Amino acid sequence: MPIVVALFGLMIAGAGMLATVSPERFIRSASRWFLPSSAWVGIIPRVLLATALWLAADVSRMPIVFMILALGVLVSGVAVLLTGTSGLRSRIAWLRLQPTELTREWAVGMMAFGSFMIWAIYPALPIR
Repeated sequence: MPIVVALFGLMIAGAGMLATVSPERFIRSASRWFLPSSAWVGIIPRVLLATALWLAADVSRMPIVFMILALGVLVSGVAVLLTGTSGLRSRIAWLRLQPTELTREWAVGMMAFGSFMIWAIYPALPIR
């Protein structure tokens, strides 16, 4: 599981970098993922990340934080399940209306979250 957490961290940090450099491009590419029947694109990664965080918590630098994050990510997956694709689309539409500075601030948060996950799980990775 540590490798899965690190890969999710890389993807989240990478998406944050893309959104920092080009917010419009990021929003455009994110909106392409959510077709009317594809709420699962928002649910499955959240459930996988929540499971990976929970199972890797024991070997991370911050196990309690990982468990809390796992619960938060799982709750967000349930929220996506309840709101469906229309909820995801409305969040993206809301983000489109915001100034690019706000999108960049969210993106910096994404980079920080992804980097934190990598930092916290790094000692458990079988890479040395």
